[in-house]
Amino acid sequence: MSAEASRVRDPADLLLHDDPLIVLDTDDLDETVKATATARMRNRGQSCNAPKRMITLADLYADFVDRLSKYVADQRSGLGRELGPAGLEKFMNKKSIRL
Repeated sequence: MSAEASRVRDPADLLLHDDPLIVLDTDDLDETVKATATARMRNRGQSCNAPKRMITLADLYADFVDRLSKYVADQRSGLGRELGPAGLEKFMNKKSIRL
């Protein structure tokens, strides 16, 4: 039992760090997936409070991961889209940029 206890994580570690998004139940998993991806990719993924870990019930996990993976894979990046560089197009073609 001691070996098992060493693998138990403090619930505060699970819920207070890495901005978790928790899915307990949903009537529309596709809408939940879209909202999750949108929240994560807001400001091109550079939002400090965007969810970095998704926690689901075990019976939702496989379907949620599958749908989220497909949704994100179907997105296209580029200027004027949700994914892609946030910089202005005029800076994209410069050979060097001062930081």
